[in-house]
Amino acid sequence: MRVRVPRMLSLHMPLGMVYLLDLAVERGIFANRSEVIRHAIPLLYRDLARIRYLLGIASAANQKTMIVSFHLTDKQLAMLDDIVAMKIVKDRSEAIRFAILLLLLRLADEHHPSTFTVGYR
Repeated sequence: MRVRVPRMLSLHMPLGMVYLLDLAVERGIFANRSEVIRHAIPLLYRDLARIRYLLGIASAANQKTMIVSFHLTDKQLAMLDDIVAMKIVKDRSEAIRFAILLLLLRLADEHHPSTFTVGYR
């Protein structure tokens, strides 16, 4: 019988993120940094699978696009510009589409936890 030995990985992490990891450990939410990371990876995997699923629905059968108009405050526009400046997304449109997907995932979790479930159960 083979015993699984955890592998040691190292990465550069911003100090602010290290602070947040340590805060979760200090508050007793997790036993150590490794546990935080081991807990985060399956969540990322699940959410990315769900986002891919939603994107598949949103672009199924090479659907045509349409222009959707809406109102935003100056503060919301500034937030979008900050997100684009962080190079997380390439433009405001992509940021808005991503925000909609995240909102749909959160709403599904709150109101219908089994909705958009992908992968292991």
